Amino acid sequence: MKSIAKHRQYRIYQNYEFLKTVAGIILAAVLLLYLVQVSFGSNSIQGDIYVEDKAYIVIQIEKDDSLWSIASAYMNRDYYDHESYIKEVINMNHLKDTTIQAGEQILIPIIKSQEPTVTLLE
Repeated sequence: MKSIAKHRQYRIYQNYEFLKTVAGIILAAVLLLYLVQVSFGSNSIQGDIYVEDKAYIVIQIEKDDSLWSIASAYMNRDYYDHESYIKEVINMNHLKDTTIQAGEQILIPIIKSQEPTVTLLE
């Protein structure tokens, strides 16, 4: 009789340890998902401002490119000023400063123009 009681007690202990392990794995998964959500935001990366028609593209840095020249090339009149655009690019790409190197790839925001397209018919 004694051995049956000990065997039951051992099985209960094994089940308890198994449940503890499963609970730990579930907790770790939930924490990991939370950290990913916090790190990467919602369903898309958003910069410093929210604009409905904002999109993001990856560009490769060419020789003699600067964040200022990139801002001049990619922002339009629906955007804000150069300094704010550059600050957003720095934040999005986790850059330490405005230094960029040829060959690097960076993510930049663009805003689709709201201007209507006019076609002249001749």
